[in-house]
Amino acid sequence: MVERLLEDLKTKKIHLGEFWGSFAFFLSMIAFFLLSSPVVVAGSNTEEPSGETNCLHSFYKVEGAAECSEVIRVGFVAHSEFDRQVLPILRQAYRKVGVEVAFVGYPAERQLQAVSKGQVDGDALRVALIENKYKNLVRVNIPLLTLRGYAYTNREDIEEYSTKVLDEYSLIHERGILWSENVLEGRQASEAASSPELFKMLDEKRADIALGTEISAEEALRSIKEPKSVIRKLYPPITVMRTYHYLHDSHRHLAPKLEAALKEIIGE
Repeated sequence: MVERLLEDLKTKKIHLGEFWGSFAFFLSMIAFFLLSSPVVVAGSNTEEPSGETNCLHSFYKVEGAAECSEVIRVGFVAHSEFDRQVLPILRQAYRKVGVEVAFVGYPAERQLQAVSKGQVDGDALRVALIENKYKNLVRVNIPLLTLRGYAYTNREDIEEYSTKVLDEYSLIHERGILWSENVLEGRQASEAASSPELFKMLDEKRADIALGTEISAEEALRSIKEPKSVIRKLYPPITVMRTYHYLHDSHRHLAPKLEAALKEIIGE
C-alpha cells in the first residue's frame, strides 16, 4: 500500500514537472513575441493636445504614434527648440480646419529639400527668405514666432557684434538655416548639421563665432554637460525677423483656412 502511494506521488511529481516545463516554455514564447515587436516612442518635449490624431511614419521621427490613412505632413527642424514651440499652435489650427496633421523631423537643410520636392506637405515655420529660392511654397500669411539671430563666441576679446567680426574670426553656422546663410553669403564658414552640434563645436573651439537662433541656441548650450569654454551671446542681435508657416503649392487651398484659424488662435 505504501509502495503504491509512493509510486503515485512520484508519478504526480513527474506530471507536475512536465506542467511547469510546458508553462515556462509558454512564457518564454510570449516574452520573445513582445521583445521582437516594434516599440513606438512618441516625440518628446512637446505636449500632445487631447483629442488629436497624430500619425506615425516609420522612416522619420514623428510627433505622435497613431496610424492614419491620410494626413497632412508638416516638416520641422528636428533639433530646433524654436520650431518645437510652434507645433502646438499649428496642431490647433489644423484641428480647427478639420485636417489631421503629423509633424516630421528633419535636419534643417534636408527639411528644405523635402518640402520643396513635395515629400512633406508643409514647413512648420520659416523666415520669408525661403520665398526667394523656393517658388513652389505658399505662405500662410499670419506671423507666428519672432526669430532673433545672434552671434555667440568663445573668445573673451570680442565685446560686441558687428559685421567686422565676421571678417576677422573663424565662423560656423547650422546648414539649412536661411537667415544665417544670408548673413554669411560670400564668407567662409564651417557648417554643423544641428544646433546641438553647432554649439558643441563652438564649445570645443573649432570656431570663434557661431551664428544661432536664440531659443535653439540657449537650449543647445544648456545641453552641454561639461562645458570646455565660456560662451557668450553678442549684442546687438544680427537679425530680428518674423516667421510663417508654409505649404507646398499642391495644398495652397488650405492657406486661407489656416490663416483664419491662426488669426483666431493668435488674435492678430
